[in-house]
Amino acid sequence: AMRERVPEQHRADYDELLSDARQIYRMRDERGLFSDITGVGLARGLLLIVGRALAQRGALSMPHLLPFASQDEIAALITGDAERAVSSNELLRRVVLYERTSGANAPRSLGSGDPPPPPPEGLPAHDLRSLRGMMTGVGHLFTGQERCTSLGVVRGTCASRGVVQGTARVITEPAMFSSICNGDILVTHSTSAAFNSIVPMVTGIVTDFGGVLSHAAILARENAIPAVVGCMVAVEQIKTGMLVRVDGDNGEVTILQQPPQHEYADHHLLKSCSSLSS
Repeated sequence: AMRERVPEQHRADYDELLSDARQIYRMRDERGLFSDITGVGLARGLLLIVGRALAQRGALSMPHLLPFASQDEIAALITGDAERAVSSNELLRRVVLYERTSGANAPRSLGSGDPPPPPPEGLPAHDLRSLRGMMTGVGHLFTGQERCTSLGVVRGTCASRGVVQGTARVITEPAMFSSICNGDILVTHSTSAAFNSIVPMVTGIVTDFGGVLSHAAILARENAIPAVVGCMVAVEQIKTGMLVRVDGDNGEVTILQQPPQHEYADHHLLKSCSSLSS
């Protein structure tokens, strides 16, 4: 029905662009959840099984260290190659480094001096359009506008319209989801599919990373929740318990009031009691 509304002289272009769109559409957010992340989980489970066997044999001090070894180091531990095997102390050092590192302080790129990618103009027209479409989407996914922050105001990219005021709840990992209360303002580095379960509870979303096509931005618009993304310093400057106003129309988050210490403590005591009773 849509194709019939396109003027006949433009239908060939329409068909070609529709074909491009269908090709790109397969590159969806769910692919990472149902393929990449699932595969990593299965691989980690197998490594832990092997790690337990190595720990029983005395080759490792703890099974959970094995996922931090390289492929060659794992092979050396399994075969008993003492010269190439990695020590448990070295793996423990890597564990500590991993736990102290987050997406917020990770380097933007690894290595240096790499040559630029080859020019895309050599691609067939169909593939070139697809590539440019995907790169445009990725640009809006990870980047936002220039942002500046003044005292009491954090600025970012307008992601979902509306203005809301509420209590900030800083969440840096899914293990903290139990602290979310109805009506909270979610403040985080970025969101993933794991956050879908708590979004119905929050009234606003603020992220440090991402653009207008990021997961947080799309989720906020789908749920009609005001959101500001790509703030860079929101998690650093906004603390749990602060009263904040999220202005999704102008891309601003204003800190209105510091958290009342006794109310903040009572909230966490209540959460702890609820966890124990359940």
